[in-house]
Amino acid sequence: MSNQDEFWALKIVALLHDPPGKVLDLSGHEVRAFAAIERIIGTTLFQHLFGVPVAQLQTRKDFKQLEQNSQVFRLLKRADAMSSAIDRAGFPGPVKLDSKDYVLNPKIAHPLSGQQKDLKSIPSQFCDTQGSYDQKAADAYQVARLRGAEQLAQGLPDLRSVYLRLWRELPSTSSDVEAMLLPPDTRIIDHTLWQHLDATAAMLSALPKPATLIFSVGPVQSFIAEARRTQDLWMGSYILSYLTWCGIRRVVEEYGPDAVLYPTLRGQPLMDHWLQSFPPSLLSDRNKPTIDELAVATIPNKFVALLPDGQAAMAAQNAAAAIREAWLAIADAVKRSFPGGALGADWDAIWRRQVEARDWPESYWSVLSWPDTTAYSSRLDEAKAALKIDEDLLCTPSPFRSTFDAYGLAWPTGVNSGTLYGRLHAVAEAGFAARKGLRNFMQPQLSQGVTPLPGEDGEKCTVCGSRSALRPEGASRREEVRRYWQGVAQELRNKKRYHELKPDGSERLSAIVAVKRFAQRDYFEGAIGLQGGFPSTSLVAAAPFKAATLKRLAEPALASALSGHLRKLKQVGFPQLSSEAARLSLPRLGVLQSRLPAQLSDLGWDFLRFDADVLYPSIFTHEQLQREYGIAVDKDTAAGLAESCRHLLRVAQGLGIDPPAKYYAVVLMDGDQMGAWLSGEKMPPFQQAFHPDVIGKFSETQLGTDTQLVSRLAHEGSDIKTHAAQWEQILQAPRPLSTALHNSMSLALANFALECARQVVEGHYLGRVVYAGGDDLMALLPAEYALAAVRDLRTLYSGQATVEVGPDGWQVTPDFSHQVAGFLQVGETVLLTMGPTATASAGIAIAHHQAPLDGVLAAAREAEHAAKETYGRNAVCVYALKRSGEALRVGGRWHYRGRDLIEQIEDVRSFFAQDLLSSKFAYDLYREARSFPRRVYEYDAQTRSRRWQPAGPPWRAWRAAIHRLMKRHWQGESDQQEAEASRLAECLAFITVGFSLHRAHWEPEWWRRNDREPDPVDEDFAPQPGPVELGKWLLLARFLETGGEE
Repeated sequence: MSNQDEFWALKIVALLHDPPGKVLDLSGHEVRAFAAIERIIGTTLFQHLFGVPVAQLQTRKDFKQLEQNSQVFRLLKRADAMSSAIDRAGFPGPVKLDSKDYVLNPKIAHPLSGQQKDLKSIPSQFCDTQGSYDQKAADAYQVARLRGAEQLAQGLPDLRSVYLRLWRELPSTSSDVEAMLLPPDTRIIDHTLWQHLDATAAMLSALPKPATLIFSVGPVQSFIAEARRTQDLWMGSYILSYLTWCGIRRVVEEYGPDAVLYPTLRGQPLMDHWLQSFPPSLLSDRNKPTIDELAVATIPNKFVALLPDGQAAMAAQNAAAAIREAWLAIADAVKRSFPGGALGADWDAIWRRQVEARDWPESYWSVLSWPDTTAYSSRLDEAKAALKIDEDLLCTPSPFRSTFDAYGLAWPTGVNSGTLYGRLHAVAEAGFAARKGLRNFMQPQLSQGVTPLPGEDGEKCTVCGSRSALRPEGASRREEVRRYWQGVAQELRNKKRYHELKPDGSERLSAIVAVKRFAQRDYFEGAIGLQGGFPSTSLVAAAPFKAATLKRLAEPALASALSGHLRKLKQVGFPQLSSEAARLSLPRLGVLQSRLPAQLSDLGWDFLRFDADVLYPSIFTHEQLQREYGIAVDKDTAAGLAESCRHLLRVAQGLGIDPPAKYYAVVLMDGDQMGAWLSGEKMPPFQQAFHPDVIGKFSETQLGTDTQLVSRLAHEGSDIKTHAAQWEQILQAPRPLSTALHNSMSLALANFALECARQVVEGHYLGRVVYAGGDDLMALLPAEYALAAVRDLRTLYSGQATVEVGPDGWQVTPDFSHQVAGFLQVGETVLLTMGPTATASAGIAIAHHQAPLDGVLAAAREAEHAAKETYGRNAVCVYALKRSGEALRVGGRWHYRGRDLIEQIEDVRSFFAQDLLSSKFAYDLYREARSFPRRVYEYDAQTRSRRWQPAGPPWRAWRAAIHRLMKRHWQGESDQQEAEASRLAECLAFITVGFSLHRAHWEPEWWRRNDREPDPVDEDFAPQPGPVELGKWLLLARFLETGGEE
């Protein structure tokens, strides 16, 4: 019997030591669990580990005896005690809740908001017809779920495979969604049993001396931002996500997925792809990742693991080595497939200098050692050692000390170093931050035998602008390098890879950028089956036209016009995508194509295979066709293509289909104050994590019934009254940080990334997610859908929405009230979200589809920064970059006391779209708004003083002005005029008050930092007085409705 067998068997024991549905019947749960464990790992191994067969473990007394006799069982109990201490309080004796009482009033608490949810299905299953607790039904449920575990373990070659399958599949085998949410303890109800089991398994393999490993991969922003094509943008984020996964995988292979505390790995597509690669596959069909799921970068660049102290540093080094190996494997695959191959020593030296640099990718890590659990005579002493680590390394009295003292008096044997998890994590984060602040030093050498060139010389990469472009031997002049890249592009075209490089040599790439450009085809397609087909900015902008055309393709005239245009494109050899790449580019279009009748299916596929450039007549000049697509045609042929395109657009417009839009949106969304959430600063009061039926048991009267507690208090010179007051303070203080809270945050963010973001962006709004890892999201969307989509994303982030699943994807109805718990019901599934107390901010850049991508990305980042800093978080900021060079910048909170900002702007836009409201309304309102005083402060240059001036009109006067202007410009039925004008004027005027507050906050800050009036450039980036800000929002609504046309 190998040590590996014992290791993975112990992990299985830890994972199953509490049966599913434990809280339904606490009595006898160990007996049922260990009976199943013996059947799974085998009688021989079970007896080897515990010294007795399970037949001799039938009572609590038997297990007490086992704890005395079995070192392995003591290790399990220690791991269980430490993971329990991490997630729970040091309960005084009287604070108990029986299974019967829990089943009659079953609840769970949202871990981040503290709001509680009734589990309405539980009493109906585990109470009899008289409404009394049915213990037999509860026992039967536990037995049935354990039988399911035994079935999952069958047919696998080794215990490691058994463990991995149980870890992945067991939580999702129950058909009862609410039963899957049950806590491990009847008293603390803000985390699930599965989170406790994962923590126990992780702790078991980390004992006797655990350590926290924090690890990150970089650089992030610069690597992603170096992009001139959407393919570069996607691959930059995807490569970083994949490299981080490779580091995580090395930890998982050695210690199991439970050892990674953050991010959560259960359900991550790359994790599932790895499990699927085992012979046989460890995944059920329902959990197998799809190509669409694998295409999204969802692994954040940082992970936290709980590992054995003596092995943590080596594990970090192994993870860093795995990351570098993966990067070099990706680069080598690109190099081996590079069009034309490596050309001489210069080419090879540039490649190796850039790709094989020893500090690329960057890996930073730190390890914090916990106390050795074998070095102390009592668990309380061990816990005090953990507290000393906190106070010594952070050089300050621990804010947890008073709570710790109360725990130690209430339950001295239940306190251990796990109790200090939150403080140990704070120390670990401080150490990690200090490590990242240090600069790496290493000799400027590469792989053996390579001499570095003196800097990045010669022609520079046209994407990053800082590294040398790859060039053949002796090519030093720009024209020579350009001809080389023309040849590379021609080689790609010969392989029918038309869209990867411009044919005229205007794109000249460094080795790093070349890896990003070609990695999907040359590496990821073979490694994980990742298909290409990331949409161009033109396709994103024109997606609504393509969707509308597919929906109306049964119209003979439209089908004829489209067929004719596509036929001409094929005749001149216009580049096409493969069917799979076309389907994946914008998944929603692939869905619409699949609904076409059989006789139109081929035409639909042909339509999707062509990029949306072919829908803009302006591209069809013989010069542009040659320069951009390498297609040599005469002027007459080009004119014929332009005319066939115009004919298609005329026919479509005759059917009510708007022409292809020219603007698209880049959306960036980021969770607010995530550092504070992850450090525990934003946690709700601790009492909200408790079942309501136990709160009264912390009273002085109830605590006084515990004679041992009274005796301990007297020995320490305290009394019950003082102790009860301590517990009142503990319950009102923020809930202490735990592994379960970290897991919950990670799970909520994973649900947002894997479910919500994809369903909204790709399933409903014709966009594409670039990345959604951790609390960050980037997506591309048609400009006309950007506001609605980002509003849906924001409400789903905090679970403040209802969702209906229909043929057109998720229909999201926002609800910004705080009366929701943060559990999102989607069909029969319940998704944990960040909850209503968590917020997110978004930046949107709207730009012409031919605008340089790097400038659009910079604008989106500026907008996101403005949403957080200028508008105070929980906000959205939009930068509309017009083709003329003018920029329209607006911002505001998502809602102002229940008034939904985006909803009101979309209402006005719908009035424009239906011709119910003249578009001059926006201009007239903006002009009138600018006539009011602009500044909250008037500056007197002579006295260098400021005088308060109210910015804008009184609220009622402004409401009347909006009402008057709406009535003037109303073009609909007169009976609608008064009602709509009154309703919208009320809401817009109220929102204007909120806008004015942003200006009022900005003005003092400006004067604090400056001694001059803000100039026009300063004002362009500043929040405006409320009426002006509203006017700009309405101008944006008009801009979006006209597709950017003036």
